[in-house]
Amino acid sequence: MDIFSFFNSPDVAEHCRNIGHTLNAFESAVMISQCYIKTFDEKLAAYRAIINEYPDMEVPKTHLNESHVPSFHKALEQIIGYEEQKLRNFLECESGAVYQVMRKHRNYHYDEYDTELFSTYEKAQAHALESVKLSEELGLKGEVHYMRIRKNYIDSDNYYSAKLSKLGDIMELEGYVFPAETKDPSMLLDCYIDMPVPFKKGDLVEDGADSGFVGNLFVLQTLSCDSPQHASWVMYNDTSDMIAYVYYLNDDQVCCEHIDFYPNLRYCRRELEGEERILKFVSLYMQEKICLCELLGVQRFLLADKIRDEELGIAIKWNTNLDEDLKKLLSK
Repeated sequence: MDIFSFFNSPDVAEHCRNIGHTLNAFESAVMISQCYIKTFDEKLAAYRAIINEYPDMEVPKTHLNESHVPSFHKALEQIIGYEEQKLRNFLECESGAVYQVMRKHRNYHYDEYDTELFSTYEKAQAHALESVKLSEELGLKGEVHYMRIRKNYIDSDNYYSAKLSKLGDIMELEGYVFPAETKDPSMLLDCYIDMPVPFKKGDLVEDGADSGFVGNLFVLQTLSCDSPQHASWVMYNDTSDMIAYVYYLNDDQVCCEHIDFYPNLRYCRRELEGEERILKFVSLYMQEKICLCELLGVQRFLLADKIRDEELGIAIKWNTNLDEDLKKLLSK
């Protein structure tokens, strides 16, 4: 199995290949659990490949996982059983349960639920795929970021929720079952793993996942693994501590925040548009390629550009003629 094919970031995968980095069975399972580019079935098959191809090992002890687990292979078999049972529960047609389709639009943070309810998963899936097809026929190709199908139980808070690809494959599945002798896959989140990445301070990076209010475009400040105390506190942390401190844009304002699981980051190679362009210059400033006065000058130009177009009452166009000095900076 090529474990690097399950890395969400092609840049991190390439970096690990180049330096000859290897992963043990547990670390590989963690990366698979975090993968959002492979289907649910492909991830289960990858878990089985770990059992067949990787040497068995003890599960690392942490503050969240204090019990001794001598065989990770056995624990992973139980995780597979848990996930398979969850899938069967989701797909099973049950009285008192209905399916509902939700669309996530690329440029909006909210979820749009359909009012129509379905008695089976197959009917809900067909409706979801028809929604994507109709959107593309209307010239809105790519407008629907992804689809979800939710199984709701009447008079209950219980539910399952599946994220679908545009081809109708189940990519992620949320929900909880507790069959006998199985382990919840959350145990894969209980340990911090060391994952080398190529990024440095000031890099302009993206996360391919939907990151909520912080978006998915960032300027990197630092990584948790760069902390001087890193080596001493790894055993007391888990994957939620694998964070990156970043700058991001929120309502025309540059803000700072931390984001989860830094191995998901990749270099941003696209041309930035609109107010996003300021992040390019924040990146250049942090790398000492421009000075503070140039950064503030760019901010002034971009703000004036937006105000001018708004006052003219026209649709905002960001590729407008700017001052020659700004053009030179944009070409850096």
